[in-house]
Amino acid sequence: MSMKNQNQLTLQPGTSERAASLRKRYGGRAAEAPKRRGPGHGPGARMAAGGGKPKDMGKTIKRLLSYMEEYHLKMVMAFLFVIVNTVAMLAGSYMLRPIINRYIAPTDGSRGNAAGLAGALAVLAVIYAAGVAANYLQARIMLTIAQEALQKIREDLFTKMQSLPVRFYDTNSNGDLMSRFTNDVDTIGQMLSNTLIQLFSGALSIVGTLFLMVYTNIWLAVITVVMIPLMMKAGGYVAGRSQKYFSAQQASLGAVNGYIEEMVAGQKVVKVFCHEKTAEEDFGILNED
Repeated sequence: MSMKNQNQLTLQPGTSERAASLRKRYGGRAAEAPKRRGPGHGPGARMAAGGGKPKDMGKTIKRLLSYMEEYHLKMVMAFLFVIVNTVAMLAGSYMLRPIINRYIAPTDGSRGNAAGLAGALAVLAVIYAAGVAANYLQARIMLTIAQEALQKIREDLFTKMQSLPVRFYDTNSNGDLMSRFTNDVDTIGQMLSNTLIQLFSGALSIVGTLFLMVYTNIWLAVITVVMIPLMMKAGGYVAGRSQKYFSAQQASLGAVNGYIEEMVAGQKVVKVFCHEKTAEEDFGILNED
């Protein structure tokens, strides 16, 4: 269905009520962290409530990182490549100043030096090439580690699912369960392969950049440092407000997956009762949501 037709659906009378009904039927978890309790207060009820934040964030992160314990050597190599890449990027950025001041527009008013400029650009190219190679190697290593860790996580999830009671499956949407095995686990994979490296690389970049700023012009560095708390406060404000939208997005994905699973499993019934048009319209509503 085209986006135009989907937008038309949202404008039709009763579409909002229809969308709410579809979300309630196929969405296993609430868009925002609900305070209500599901039936039975068991694992199914907790999952239907969206999970929310872990009780102990430290233990949760430690448990996730435990899936990467056997890759110590690869992790060390990846972080070494991050250091090389960060240093190369900082060095390349800083070299622009002496290149301009010495070879392009010398501060003493003399003519530029073409031969010196060519040599400096060659050195700059080598530095950037080393940074690109280091970035590629660390990304390849971390991607391999993350995929192997995800395989273990999915195996543990599947094993856990085999031991859960039937009531768990009665109180949770199939699409929501599918979404946890696919979308949620993929989000964890992005954290393992990208976020950890980005945090380390960002910390190195901040320290290195601050050192170069102080070395270059201490007063401009002071002004920038004074602005950091304001930037951190703004970033925390955005992150706090975006959390509920991320949860809502995951809930919507679960509803779409649940609807697709039911329609595909019952496609013969859909064909027999000529339900194709309604199925497309309902999918358009859930997809737009």
